[in-house]
Amino acid sequence: VYVHSSGYVHRDVKPANVILGPDGTATLLDFGLAAKLSDAEAMADLIVGTAPYKSQDLFERGQWTTGDDVFAATVTFWETVSGRHPWGGDAPNGSAKIEAADLGALFDDVTRDRLAATIGALLHKPPTGMHAARDAKERIVAALRAVGSGEPLALWLAPTIELPKDAKLTD
Repeated sequence: VYVHSSGYVHRDVKPANVILGPDGTATLLDFGLAAKLSDAEAMADLIVGTAPYKSQDLFERGQWTTGDDVFAATVTFWETVSGRHPWGGDAPNGSAKIEAADLGALFDDVTRDRLAATIGALLHKPPTGMHAARDAKERIVAALRAVGSGEPLALWLAPTIELPKDAKLTD
């Protein structure tokens, strides 16, 4: 949330740009492609970033938004918990293949279904605006908590958040 509330978009959220600490806290790295939201020229540069993590909406809109970071973080989260990219590693086009069965034994049946539905909805229409990352995280945490599951994996949505060194993610 800090990145977005500071007026920036990362523009290259992907697994290679996230490091997971021993306590489960994810930290976003490599701000080389980050740009100020108010920089119209940079926001219109659709060449930057990594294709499999860019939303189809980005190309239709022709401009980066905070929702594009949330979309990429959601793809990254899905890859982390399912072991596969929603589009098989290709650039997103058509419907994502989000299936509860991809979560294997990691969750019980109800949690798998609820989490897959939440991720599918976030990939179909990611939240936008200054609080997009927080909104997406809250939706994933709610999906996990609604069935009595823990929170650790929900912390993986943190790639859209740059945390101060002494900060801890909490809901």
